[in-house]
Formats: sequence, C-alpha cells, structure tokens
Amino acid sequence: MKAISTILCLLLGAFAPLVQAAEDTFLTADAPLLADDGVRFVFPQTSRTIVVGDVHADPSAVFEIARKTGLINPQIDWTGGDTRWILLGDLTSRGENSRLIFDLVRYLRPRAQSHGGDIHVVQSNHEAQKVEGFYLSKYAEKERLQYADFAPGFTAEDVQARIRELLEGGEVTSFTLNLLRMTMIDEYAKRSYIEAFRHPDSPYLQDVLARNTFLILEPAPGTRGDSYGFSHAGFDSWLFSNANRGYLAQINATVRGFLSEANLVRTGRREAPIEYHWTVNDEGPLFTRALAREELPASLVHRALDGIGVKTFFIGHHLNESARIEQFYNGRVWDLDTGISSAYRGSLSAVEILRGKPPQELYFQRPLGTQHPFRKTFEGILNRRIDIPAVKIDFEEAARSCRELITE
Repeated sequence: MKAISTILCLLLGAFAPLVQAAEDTFLTADAPLLADDGVRFVFPQTSRTIVVGDVHADPSAVFEIARKTGLINPQIDWTGGDTRWILLGDLTSRGENSRLIFDLVRYLRPRAQSHGGDIHVVQSNHEAQKVEGFYLSKYAEKERLQYADFAPGFTAEDVQARIRELLEGGEVTSFTLNLLRMTMIDEYAKRSYIEAFRHPDSPYLQDVLARNTFLILEPAPGTRGDSYGFSHAGFDSWLFSNANRGYLAQINATVRGFLSEANLVRTGRREAPIEYHWTVNDEGPLFTRALAREELPASLVHRALDGIGVKTFFIGHHLNESARIEQFYNGRVWDLDTGISSAYRGSLSAVEILRGKPPQELYFQRPLGTQHPFRKTFEGILNRRIDIPAVKIDFEEAARSCRELITE
C-alpha cells in the first residue's frame, strides 16, 4: 500500500504545481503600457540581413539554413561578416531539441558582433509561455523529446538510487521500480525544462527576457534604402491609433515587464498578483494572426506601416499551408512561417536583404538523416568552451511532498 501511495504521490503530489491549465494562462486585464525602458530596438542595416521564421526546436534545420546562407562553416565559425541574422521567435516546441538552438545563438552572437554583424531573436508566444510557467500545453506529447535536453546528465542507475531515497530506503518490487523509473525520468526532464526558463540564474531565461517584441532596421547614416520591421506575430487594430515608434518602444518594455513580473510570481519571489496585459492575449503582438489572415483593412495597415516608418514588415507565427513565404497587403507584409521544423516537414526558407536591394526569398533542401553533420561538432565545442550552468532540480522538495502525503 505504501508503494502505491508513493506512486500516486510522485505522479500527482510532487509535480502538480508545475501543471498550468491553458484556460488559466495569459488572462487579460486592463493595465497601462509601461514607459519606454530604453532598450534599443532600431538598428542600422549592414550590408546583408538574413531573416528566418519559426524553427520550432529543429537544430538540423537551423544548421542547414545557417550553412547555406554562409553564416557558419563546418567548424561553426561565424563566416557571415557584418550580416544581421534575425530569428522571428519560436525556437522552442514541436521539435526534438530547442536547447541546442539557444546555445548556438549564444555562441555565435559575440562572434558575429566582433565582425560588425549581430543576431537578433524577437519575442514570441512559445518562449513567453515557458517564462510564465506554462509548458504542459496541448502539444506536450510532441514536446516530450526536448524536455530531456535541459535536464542535467543522469543514468538509469542514478534514477533508481534517487527513487530508493524517495521511498526512504524501503523495499521496491521490480514492477514498482520500473514504473517509477519511467515516471521520474520524464518528470525530472520536465522540471529541468521549465526551470531553464524560470530560474533567475538561467541564461535561457535572461535571453528571453532581453528580447524585443518589435525590431526595426533602417538605412545606416549616409546610405539609402528602405526600412524594415520585424515581429513574431505582428499587430492588430490597436496599432492604428498609435502608429509610431514610441508606442512600439512601450510595447517592447511592457512585454518585458510583464514577463519579468510573471517569473517573479511563479517562482515565489513576489506575492503580489500580476495583471496580464492585452499584449499577451490572442490579439496581442505575440499571438495575433490578423495580418497573416488579412483580417484588417488594407488602408489602415498601410497607414500603420507608414507611421512606424517601414516599407515591409516580416512576421512568422502563422503556418503557411503552402510551405512557402507568403505576402499580404500588396507585398508590405511577409509571413515567413513555412514549416521549417521537421515536425511540420515544410520548407527550409529565409529572406535575404542586401543593402539597397529588395528582399529576396531563399529556399533550401532539407538535409538527409536525423542529425545534421554540424551537430556533433557543435556539441563538442559546447563541452570544451562554453560554461552554461546546469539547471538543478529540487529533489528534496519532491521528497518532502511525498512524505507529507504518505503520513496523512
């Protein structure tokens, strides 16, 4: 009976606080926009810009696009010169490994900057959800593979030893042990995944909180050309009466502020309830699909783009069934979500913008095999050169919860 109680405890008690119901997440509330926090979101164009849509945890696709666009070589050196590489968010979910993509961006960014280039990742709904603490979504089964990528290394023997500790040294039948082993491996990985995006010292959390929701590139001083805007999902009718860059700066600050506040509350470092703003609901800039569905009046969209000073606006988020980059509003809005991840089996794609020239669509063949040949090289580099602290799991908390339930 004690073993059965312990199983129920591990399945329900110790990990229940991690589960967030979808309908309780991202509630809307009336709240004013925060003031501009001074984080830069308008940058000068360099000689070349590469823009990539949602990659959804497919590192092989990212390696291949980076290789085909000349950003990296087989040694994972930055070879893109002064190129700005813009990723339109949703690095996580759907696919099999999101951590490797985060690590690749963190590894390459300073190397790109040393050559006059940079890497920008705009804020997106999937990463925002991880920070807020919501990860057991309707896609949880699809995301199961990538949980373990954030877990510290452990063996089956380690898990078995930990299970015995949780059972306070009691005898365990082979049936119970096997059941607990499968359960605990899965739950340990899930816990590591969510901790990676909410632990205050986690580099992944810091990377996401630092993002801009809106990004603009404009011609460098002394050069001619068009300005371009970038966002994960775009905008809705709320921009029509506030179409200026100052308003975009406030939205950037507000999304950062609310995600930071959500993280403080979810991790118990602040007791005050948080107010969710419309920026993170279905009509907000991380979730809206109004542009990709052409639900807004064209004249108002054109006026809004003129107001923020961009000729063309690039978004992702809305999967194009054609698996091609699609253009809306007379070519002023481009949707780059072509199903890049192998979870969708769409097209590997990018947009290239050369200084003074119009944007061009690029398409590439998907690499053969389950792992890109660059992956092993990069994993070796990670082991040698990058100090990324492992996220620790509070096993003691789980044990305490179990003991409390068993003694009731």
